[in-house]
Amino acid sequence: MHIWGTNYAGHFLLEAKKLGYAVPDDLLANWIRFQKSRALSGNDTVKERVYRVYLLALAGETVLNEMNALRENSYASMDNADKWVLASAYALSGYKDRARELIAKADISIKDYREYGGTYGSPLRDRAMILEAMTVLQVWDRSSDLYEDIAGSISRQEYWYSTQELGYSLLAIGKYLINYGMSVGQQTPVMKGTIILPDGKRVPFFESKLKFEYPITNGFGKQLSIIIDKETSLPVCFLTLEYSGVPLKPAYYEDFSHNLEIGVEYYDEDGTRIDPARLTPGFTFYAIFHARKLDRYKPLEELALVQILPTGWEIDNTRLSGESMPDWLSSRARSLVLNREEYMDIRDDRIMWFFDMKEYNSYTYDFIVRLSTVTEGTFVWPPVIFEAMYDNKYQALQGSDRQKGFRTVVVDKSVIPTRWDGR
Repeated sequence: MHIWGTNYAGHFLLEAKKLGYAVPDDLLANWIRFQKSRALSGNDTVKERVYRVYLLALAGETVLNEMNALRENSYASMDNADKWVLASAYALSGYKDRARELIAKADISIKDYREYGGTYGSPLRDRAMILEAMTVLQVWDRSSDLYEDIAGSISRQEYWYSTQELGYSLLAIGKYLINYGMSVGQQTPVMKGTIILPDGKRVPFFESKLKFEYPITNGFGKQLSIIIDKETSLPVCFLTLEYSGVPLKPAYYEDFSHNLEIGVEYYDEDGTRIDPARLTPGFTFYAIFHARKLDRYKPLEELALVQILPTGWEIDNTRLSGESMPDWLSSRARSLVLNREEYMDIRDDRIMWFFDMKEYNSYTYDFIVRLSTVTEGTFVWPPVIFEAMYDNKYQALQGSDRQKGFRTVVVDKSVIPTRWDGR
């Protein structure tokens, strides 16, 4: 059980329901029941407990005893983000005077740190949590600089941010823009301007909502301009250009290894190593993946190993069939480090393993999957990806040189798989 993940998922459900999305009542009720029961234990970290009482207050299920316990026994050890979040829990629960007392002792400074597990914390994530709390507390005089800082941070293309950082940042910015516009003079937001299309056509817009969309039907790859009129009442406007469709050709990547290495070997049912670039329908074979961290003494958390399959292949899920390994593979498995995944996700078109690598004496983990060919044709053969989900300094990709661009062929004739050359 992951306490922070449980909090985070519940936060998503609460926000979705508030925006009108269909959230199953029993799902949310069970989450609230668990959180209120967990609040009685007091066994989790201060940050997890503070986040929990805020979410329960957001759900209208205040746990005042736990809030008071945190304020009286743990306030001195809280960082500034925790103090702001706890204050917003009091405000949502109707105790605004107590909330003001708490934020009077807090500022917005955050220590420089980064977590790759646990609560996945970082300075940006914590500043976003403070901005969300400021929006709840309507502390507008102190929030504008923080808003500008967060908006500027996530606009920098040269930086990489985790899903936690982007998720909290976008949530906080969205709440701030909506509530700030409604609170300052209670004015209706106005967004006015002109789109200048590549062919010179001018499209004026005047919108009283916080979002305006316009379809672009021609002039792709050419420049267009957006002019925001001075009558616009919003402090900042953001532009997003979206496109969708099917690529004309598959994307190609170069192999790389950044602090991690990944390799894969393929064997037929008799244990003969093969190159599966050319197989017959109904052919069953095994893939053995070797995931390695280059710094054996560096503990790593939240790693993911992902293999998307060519369309003509499918996974034989031995978890469901209960079939055991063939003798040659059982013998080979004695020299492998298996079953270290915390979770394995098998889909129609891919298999994913999620795990930590914290051991010093085992810096290579191995994973096995049985595969079969089912459909004739020539298919794109995606590379295998191994990465730390919350730290882009740890990534590896292997397989970009396969058959001139990831191609694999399944042909309807007798083809004896050749032994692999060891690459």
